[in-house]
Amino acid sequence: MTDSDMLRVEVLDEGLHPVADRHSPLWEEIADTRVIEQPILYRNAHIEQQAGLLRVTVGQTRLYNSIRQQIEEISILLFSLVLAVLICTWIIQTRVIGRPLNRLLETIITSRERPFQRLHWPIPDEFGRISAAFNRMQDNLEQQHRALAESELRFRSLYNRTPALLLILSRDGTIIDTSDHLLEFLGFNRNDLIGTPWHN
Repeated sequence: MTDSDMLRVEVLDEGLHPVADRHSPLWEEIADTRVIEQPILYRNAHIEQQAGLLRVTVGQTRLYNSIRQQIEEISILLFSLVLAVLICTWIIQTRVIGRPLNRLLETIITSRERPFQRLHWPIPDEFGRISAAFNRMQDNLEQQHRALAESELRFRSLYNRTPALLLILSRDGTIIDTSDHLLEFLGFNRNDLIGTPWHN
């Protein structure tokens, strides 16, 4: 028998007694089989009768092998697909999301050394909106810082021009600052008084 799935072929007479029986060497080893029976008919001009039976026992090895091969191919395809998705996710994370976020973090870190750094992101995407919001925040901080510096300069000018003996104390009574008028009146240098207790 040349077909690997054909395990046994039997020809039976009309009394179902074996006339011919051929089987494959795998006949006894394969448990999952299927039996196909087809009647052998005798016909002449007047009658048709059953002359015997053809019984073929087939295994499902080729079917199982085909299914196994398809499962292996689908598994490889799924693995490839998952791998491709992971690679795409990594590329998106590092290039599309990671790079802009790293630029934002670098700008925030360098703002400590050089205040009010701006982030330039020319693409009008979500990160472009974040960049614009960050730059607006930096603009507001710079304006507030400038206004505070101008206010402090006006206060210091007013503080030093007032013809009164003024000094600023900490909570524990240490001199933090003095007016120029106090220094002229007492004849001290500013560094001589700052940091000393006021009662000395």
